[in-house]
Amino acid sequence: IHTLKEITTRRYQTITGIDQFVGKIREVLTKKGLAKNTIIVFTSDHGIMEGEWGLGGKALNYEACLKVPFIIYDPTLPLKKNTKAVHQFVQTIDLAPSFLNWAGVEIPATMQGRPLQLLLSGDTLNWRSAVLGENLWSTVFGNPRIESVRKGRWKYIRYFRNDFGGPQKGKNPYAVSSKDAELYRQFLTASIEGEAPVYEELFDLKSDPLENVNLAEVPENNETINEMRVLCKQLIMNASGQPDVLPYTTDLIQNWKVN
Repeated sequence: IHTLKEITTRRYQTITGIDQFVGKIREVLTKKGLAKNTIIVFTSDHGIMEGEWGLGGKALNYEACLKVPFIIYDPTLPLKKNTKAVHQFVQTIDLAPSFLNWAGVEIPATMQGRPLQLLLSGDTLNWRSAVLGENLWSTVFGNPRIESVRKGRWKYIRYFRNDFGGPQKGKNPYAVSSKDAELYRQFLTASIEGEAPVYEELFDLKSDPLENVNLAEVPENNETINEMRVLCKQLIMNASGQPDVLPYTTDLIQNWKVN
């Protein structure tokens, strides 16, 4: 059992280690003469719960899981722009078009993200006003399928039944067979095609930033939750594109060859 002292120590140890690592990267860039034309982006793939609501891990769509650090240092910009906080919805899908834009490469029309240079230049009017979150990894560990949307002060989350039948005895729980892959293809568009959620949550992040009070069944919020349901469906439809899922098996990994 970890004590509070141990947890706090490890947390600050991790922060110190990351700070030192970033510092070493900048030292190397300086020694190689690349510091003045190298853009640094610091982020993470997900957040994590550390005891909120008695939970841990990363699988849910609460703010503790969805929010990640997102820091950009562009030495070609004035110091004023490099020390500015931008309060807009940014997603990891914005990284690829941003890197292409920095490199002067045309952004493919199939990319759904947007170049972050728009925000860095101060253009916030043409940015997204709502953001979609989802976790379709419905697994043997009990994770539900989740879709969520945030707009302004409101956060809407909906949960679907876990359809994952589970692996056979001795089977790798992370392996995805052809049958499983077909199931995941259905997950991608199930809510668009009418599957109803088994549970919903609505949070007012202005008055309840820690997402403690579920307002989904409060009659006064009926109009708001209906609007968020419609918005969630719209964003899922926009994001679905032409979905495909490939089986993830041990044989696939062993036979993978890099050309």
